[in-house]
Amino acid sequence: MDEPRFRLSMRWWLALIFAAITAVTAVAVAELLVWRAEQAFRERSVQSALRYVRASADAVTTTLDEHGPSPAVEEIARRRRLSVFLFDGSGSSIGSMSSNGRQLMSVPDATRAVRSALAGGRFARSYDEGRTSVVAVPLRSSKANVLLAFGPQPGYGDTMAVFKDQVRLAVVIATAIGAAIGFVVASLLAARLKRIGAIASAIERGDFAAAPLRPRLGDEIGSLAQMIERMRVRLRSSIEHLDSERVRLERLLGRLDQGVVAIDSDLRVEVANTAAARVLNVNSLA
Repeated sequence: MDEPRFRLSMRWWLALIFAAITAVTAVAVAELLVWRAEQAFRERSVQSALRYVRASADAVTTTLDEHGPSPAVEEIARRRRLSVFLFDGSGSSIGSMSSNGRQLMSVPDATRAVRSALAGGRFARSYDEGRTSVVAVPLRSSKANVLLAFGPQPGYGDTMAVFKDQVRLAVVIATAIGAAIGFVVASLLAARLKRIGAIASAIERGDFAAAPLRPRLGDEIGSLAQMIERMRVRLRSSIEHLDSERVRLERLLGRLDQGVVAIDSDLRVEVANTAAARVLNVNSLA
């Protein structure tokens, strides 16, 4: 029988399988957690910007009603660290095309934001991991219909970086734990199978005097051990019975007065009693 070309203990390849399964599962869960965390941070950043711009819109509405588009609006923008742009009902800009050092043309999604606000909705979106935001809200003023604001935010990039590092560390730890669990489980299985293999090797050598197998668990390996043990007991009983029959036959042949000789297909003597040797005038036919 050919020997296997590559030998690798069960405890190692099963540990690798456990580690691979754990790693794939951990990475999938980690990706989901990172995605959900980023969504939550982005939503929180957007809601924070929206609340801030709403408060600014109230101040701008009051100023517009009292003074109209005036340097006072730009002062509110400067004080609140926002770039504020006003639009009428047709979507045309009112006043300056620049606010707090930023041009209207450089505001991302400005046209889309203004259209959303003119339709009665609100537009709020964060950019660059929450470091900047664009918000457009309707105004309850006769002088302007939409306020578009662009401004900085604290951002969540650093927080997400720390979170991702912790998730990566958790994946590595989970993989190591999975490999360790796989190694322990495989070692226990290998020990049980090694005991069964030792009994099978003893049976192959014709040794039936080994200690009996007594499985503690009734699983598949335990069932295999029980079958091996029953086979060992039956083989031992059969061989003992055959030995007993052989001895009995030898005694019977030795008592016969007639000569008995048994030969195989190659004409070799397999069995001969004493009477046969005497008749053939030889000392022994064995």
